[in-house]
Amino acid sequence: MKEYVQCAAILEKRRQRAEDLGNRAPRVLVTGSSQSGKSTLCTMLCNYAVRRERTPVFVELDTRYSSQVQLGGVPGAVSASVIDSTAWDDEPVETLSYFFGHVEWTDAPQLFQKVTGMLATLVRRKLSSVVKSDALTQAQRSGVIVNAPAQPSSAVLSHIINAFEIDVVFVLDNDSLHADLKRAYPTT
Repeated sequence: MKEYVQCAAILEKRRQRAEDLGNRAPRVLVTGSSQSGKSTLCTMLCNYAVRRERTPVFVELDTRYSSQVQLGGVPGAVSASVIDSTAWDDEPVETLSYFFGHVEWTDAPQLFQKVTGMLATLVRRKLSSVVKSDALTQAQRSGVIVNAPAQPSSAVLSHIINAFEIDVVFVLDNDSLHADLKRAYPTT
């Protein structure tokens, strides 16, 4: 649990630095093995952001089910929501969902990549558009938190990282996946 709080603190520091430098806020991918706590970490990251008066965009790519009903997940779908209240308050008002139609992403990997690519395009457009909406500019300053699908392959993760322009990855309970990502995306 202490590590989760540290993740939230790291993200907030990155948000503050991005604001100071005029850069975009961090875009985070949470991945790992099945039942590793990905959804729990995503919930905590969203809640800590809201408590810091942020409104992150939460992207749910785990199509199996959503234990995070408060974050707007629908089984068999991928979705993106602007989170402006803690998970125990109201459901998100701004949610976009694409019905994938399968419980496991492995049932139709090409369709999964197409659907997540379309969702990523809309999330990027929303965050890059210039509108006189305080909520939008707040979402731009708050960044994106993406919950990866269960047991993702390196190819699927690479697609997600590129499609959503991810710049921070948290890997939970999967050393081989961590090693694969470090090889594919060496730090500079």
